[in-house]
Parts: sequence; structure tokens; C-alpha cells
Amino acid sequence: VHQLFGVLQWFDLLIRPKLSVYSAIYDFTISDSPDAVPLPERVLAELACSLCLGMFWRCDLRRRFLPMLGATDASLSYGLGASIVRASEEMVRT
Repeated sequence: VHQLFGVLQWFDLLIRPKLSVYSAIYDFTISDSPDAVPLPERVLAELACSLCLGMFWRCDLRRRFLPMLGATDASLSYGLGASIVRASEEMVRT
């Protein structure tokens, strides 16, 4: 489940609103229990929903770059933050 979820999240980064599908699976995968546990129905439903919505992963990577560059970061200790800088398309592409 951890490996499948990792792959799904990687593709979901192309279409970020799709990440909103997940809720129960976060609680399930955060467990450190080494024992095998049955897959809860809600987790299975979220995985199935994510796969069904996979048709939205199609993303045109040839689109022009925006003239800005953004960065985000999060920390359990300091909170979260974001920065944006305006830059030429050439700079952003680099």
C-alpha cells in the first residue's frame, strides 16, 4: 500500500487538486506497526477513487513557463511558508 500510494502521489503532483482524494489512507500509512493488518474499506475506496480519477493525470508538459518561480516548505517546528519571485521564462526554465 505504501508503494502504490507513493506512485499515486507522484503522479498526483501533476494535477494537485487530485491530492484532495486522500484522507483515510494518510492515517493508515502513518502506522509504524510491523504486523500485517487488514486494509480498511475507506482506504480501499480512496485508492479505487484515485485510480478512477487517473485519467486526469494527462498533463501537457509543453506548456509555456509562467514568468514567476515559486517555492514552498513546511516544518513541524516552524510551520509553513511560500515565496514567489518574478523571473523571465528563460530563468524559470533553467
